[in-house]
Amino acid sequence: MTGRTWTFSSRALTAAGFTDIVLRPAGPADPAPRNAIVYTVRAGAGCVVGHLDGGGRSAGQPQAVGALPHGRCLANL
Repeated sequence: MTGRTWTFSSRALTAAGFTDIVLRPAGPADPAPRNAIVYTVRAGAGCVVGHLDGGGRSAGQPQAVGALPHGRCLANL
């Protein structure tokens, strides 16, 4: 995935009104396949989590989940 696609995705999420956004390569503890780009946005007390395939296309439905015990949406890398 190119930096250009990352920027576009971040801008789209920001334009939708989200401010607490994480967009990064999926790590071993993330709910996404290897080589995917995982994203989360804070939504009130919870999070919306999803992932993009290597080509930058949505790969499945985003999920609404609760924050992790440390208060973030994803585990730290």
